[in-house]
Amino acid sequence: MGTVYYLLHGVRGYSKQSCRMDNISENGCHVCRLLSEPIPDFVYFVLEGLEAKFPCAVIERSDDGLHLKFMTNLPTELVDRIADKRFPAK
Repeated sequence: MGTVYYLLHGVRGYSKQSCRMDNISENGCHVCRLLSEPIPDFVYFVLEGLEAKFPCAVIERSDDGLHLKFMTNLPTELVDRIADKRFPAK
């Protein structure tokens, strides 16, 4: 489980939506179960259990979710721990 945070258009502040990450790699991930509210092209992704906020660009939108590209690639060790559900990384 995770959360996508983004700035509100034309208003000071931000909004967020809960989501589910269903795959991940060093350079991005796919999230699904988002609500119908439009999401901008740049977001922050927070994965439950990790304190880090990952800045991301939306590179593809589909009916079932968003494909996000991390602005900085994640270390392979961290991706492996997340994929194995053995996080947070120490």
